[in-house]
Amino acid sequence: MNPASMSSLNVQHQIRRNAEEQAEFLRTMGSWEEDIKKRDKEMRERKEKKEKEMRELRKKKKAAGVGVRTGVRMSGGTVKAKMTVKEATKED
Repeated sequence: MNPASMSSLNVQHQIRRNAEEQAEFLRTMGSWEEDIKKRDKEMRERKEKKEKEMRELRKKKKAAGVGVRTGVRMSGGTVKAKMTVKEATKED
């Protein structure tokens, strides 16, 4: 073979190799993207679940009058210190 045809074969071979590398990269990138989407969804679901649990816990605490407030101003300008939420919100 003459040098020109060898050069042509080398260029074709390099083009083929580049195309294979690019295809592999795109497959890997697609797999990575799917993995990240899955992880993101799982994290969002955990966060939403935790937020829901916290809302429910706060409702229960509020209903039970759990918690201490200091320096709560009542009607008439009086201040009662260290009382439960129920006591602070109770009408006189």
